[in-house]
Amino acid sequence: MVVNEDYLRYPDVCRQLSGLPPKNVVLQPENKETGPGLLLLLMHLAKRYPESVVAVFPSDHFILEEDPFMGHVELACRLHGRR
Repeated sequence: MVVNEDYLRYPDVCRQLSGLPPKNVVLQPENKETGPGLLLLLMHLAKRYPESVVAVFPSDHFILEEDPFMGHVELACRLHGRR
């Protein structure tokens, strides 16, 4: 989870993060929008889990046909495993 440090002043944000291990929360020192926030997270993941595979699914997209979409996600994961 990537969160802007400024958001920690909101009780709801702290409540939502409280269920996560602290090592799974990456603090973004300044809001630079999605791209830099994602890059920051990927840098942390690459350092901790260099062999990991990451898929990014922006939460502001609506997917009507979930089953075919997830089928494509599973196919991509299988194809990646063959390399």
